[in-house]
Amino acid sequence: MNVEDPIVVFEALQENILQALSDWHHPYRQTSPLQSLYIYSKVLEEHHGNIQQATNHILKQALERLALDHEEYASVLQSRYIDNEKVESAAGRMNISDATFHRKRNEALPLLTEAVLRIDREAMLKYRTQMEARLAPSSYTQYFGREKVAGVLIDLLNQQTAPWIATVIGMGGIGKTSLVDSVVRQVIKQASFFEVGWVTASQSIFNAGGKILPITQPTISTASLVEKLCTQLMPGFTAGAQRSSEETLAMLEKRLKSAPHLIVIDNLETLADVELLLPLLRRLANPTKFVLTTRHSLYDEPDLFHLKVPELVWKDALGLMRWEAEQRNIQSVLNASDVDLYPIFEAVGGNPLALRLVIGLLHRHPLKGILADLVAARGKQIEALYTHIYGQSWSRLGAIEQDVLVSMPLVSEEGGRFEMLVSMCELDESTLRRALDTLVTFNLIEARGDLYERRYTIHSLTRAFLHEQVIRWQQRGEELVA
Repeated sequence: MNVEDPIVVFEALQENILQALSDWHHPYRQTSPLQSLYIYSKVLEEHHGNIQQATNHILKQALERLALDHEEYASVLQSRYIDNEKVESAAGRMNISDATFHRKRNEALPLLTEAVLRIDREAMLKYRTQMEARLAPSSYTQYFGREKVAGVLIDLLNQQTAPWIATVIGMGGIGKTSLVDSVVRQVIKQASFFEVGWVTASQSIFNAGGKILPITQPTISTASLVEKLCTQLMPGFTAGAQRSSEETLAMLEKRLKSAPHLIVIDNLETLADVELLLPLLRRLANPTKFVLTTRHSLYDEPDLFHLKVPELVWKDALGLMRWEAEQRNIQSVLNASDVDLYPIFEAVGGNPLALRLVIGLLHRHPLKGILADLVAARGKQIEALYTHIYGQSWSRLGAIEQDVLVSMPLVSEEGGRFEMLVSMCELDESTLRRALDTLVTFNLIEARGDLYERRYTIHSLTRAFLHEQVIRWQQRGEELVA
């Protein structure tokens, strides 16, 4: 019989509860028979790590629950184990035989086990509700093509060893936040972390209707991050109270070092943001784990786990498009063949945000016109999409890096070798290498290949962006300089 069989699990817990009752007066417990319960870690913290008090607290709570419906059974267990009364004395006081007392004790143990399980399930439900309330409402109900990368992140988080900080990286709109949100919700169900915290550093969001919506909050800083996490994780914490920033940090550090927490810092939009926070996160990590989402690769940081979110492949992109059309009841898309929809994938690649925008526009416009607008960068929604995905990164590039990126549409989708790019961009090798370092770090250029050869290329959406939109930005920049 499988160890996960509910009957086996129940019987094992019942044996542990009997052991815990028998050890009620044992003052020197090294471990608790109830440590497999979710509620145990919470109660242990309330009792400042005292194993005996935490174990007895759970038993007492369960006995009180049992007494509500089965007072006699609760009295039998209370007198025998908690009051440490001999069987003969307790049976005589209750006016029953010793044999009847033993029988009632045996009948009471499964009922007490059920009470413990109910208490544990209620605590788990409360935990899930509280932790999920710290997350933003999910922007999806169906997920496509992320099982493998999500599995990698879940496995990493389930390891109680380094690396303690993971970065989830990818271009704008690729689904970093959705991926991490999905993983965190699974982790919450497992209750493998004491608590979960989520802080967003995003300054805006791009909705499926093609609008950029500002978020009214300051840029993330070490002080604001510490304060936000203290507010989430520590009941009774008052922001702005009369304490120094170092005192507040010490409070948070004590909390995160006492038990493993999972902390997500979402949408770190600049390298400066990340570099500012990393020393703090290294101080707070272990056993707590951090997950950062960012558009910028951090391969120069040796102690970070790097997880790149790839584009959707055609099969998953098609699934997303049809699901989006079903949610919005866009019959023209639902009735279209796979061949009809392939030009969308050809134009924007597997970028989920761009795919959803195009499907949404099909409510009002024909596909041919939308695809032409993508290339020509016409329309508010299209320009807003490009601004959301590329605006910040483009503005942070130097002139040489911008020139290299603008040249990339000349390279095929399979990618060009470094030597080809040297000739194409008319740059010396060291200058081009520095430019590529930045562009790959910003996830504007993708480096493919193996140990012996790398090829450089761009996403389909980036190709469309570089066709027209970037020219307008360059012209605006020249006008501003002039």
